[in-house]
Amino acid sequence: MLRGNFVDDEIIEIVPAILCKEAEEVAKKCAAVPSAPILQVDLMDGKFVENTTVGIEGLGALPREKIIEYHLMVKEPQKWIEKLPGGENSIFQVHAEGINEAQAKEIAALVRRKKSLLCWALNPPTPAGALEKIMQDAQEILVMGVHPGKSGQKYIFEVEGKIRQLREKYPDAIIEVDGGIDANTAPGAIRAGANRLVAASAIFSRKGPDEAYKGLKKLANDIK
Repeated sequence: MLRGNFVDDEIIEIVPAILCKEAEEVAKKCAAVPSAPILQVDLMDGKFVENTTVGIEGLGALPREKIIEYHLMVKEPQKWIEKLPGGENSIFQVHAEGINEAQAKEIAALVRRKKSLLCWALNPPTPAGALEKIMQDAQEILVMGVHPGKSGQKYIFEVEGKIRQLREKYPDAIIEVDGGIDANTAPGAIRAGANRLVAASAIFSRKGPDEAYKGLKKLANDIK
């Protein structure tokens, strides 16, 4: 489903999440996981969530040969999408909360013009039905396993019911789960229907982040 040279749809992919306040941190974390074909960059404006992160000007170190997911935890996603790099290796993850049908179409048209992919993100309380009128323009779904804004939170197991509903309704979609993912929580998310998992603490809190990434990916793909 994903355009690009790095992703096999039959493989459960692990996506290292980069949540940084400084450009130097972004560069360091990107370099720490050379084996990962996809990276997620968390972008926060202090309005949609309380925290803030590095701005667009601090993303110069992102490796252009990799697929980059821009997780937009921001109030006005259109303005951010306009300024971020486009192309087939860019995925824009936009929260469905507070987006009406007209705004969704505007966002989808903007992403298409940038020749990129659109992913709708759902916070833990947001039901699967929130996508019913807007999913036709997206290729992916991001299910938050924690409340957005900080890394290191505990996984909310109840979101697995929503993952099952989404998998049943959108059998061909990429369903990604973000938040609280580690060796203990990955199996439940995958069995519920996720085919991509985002991890931050489980990778970057280890002495060898790239080895941690490889280990989590192997575990995810060994799940029956």
